Amino acid sequence: AEDETALLLPIVYEFYALSLRRADVRQIVSEHLRVSVDFIKEIFKQGVEKGELPPMDTEKAAMTFMTLLEGTIGQDFYSSDAVDTGEQLQFGVNLLLKGLQYEERCGSRSSP
Repeated sequence: AEDETALLLPIVYEFYALSLRRADVRQIVSEHLRVSVDFIKEIFKQGVEKGELPPMDTEKAAMTFMTLLEGTIGQDFYSSDAVDTGEQLQFGVNLLLKGLQYEERCGSRSSP
């Protein structure tokens, strides 16, 4: 499965590059991002409702998570020898969650 993903990445990035030049492709990419953010947002929302996560702006948290994910995957694509993708993603997710917990303790969170 990992090899299949590696084979698809150049196509994905070509699609992203094409979206910079064509509004119709940009719309498709934008819709994909919206679906992904909404999916992650719902996971964060459920975590907040169950008390597993602190109160947060789930939209911003989901967008941050997607940015982290796409950036790490992109970094792996361009320099796979320089980064352990799984380790980097785990670090980034931990950093995000600890930041959300810190924000809650300090009372400086964004409104949901």
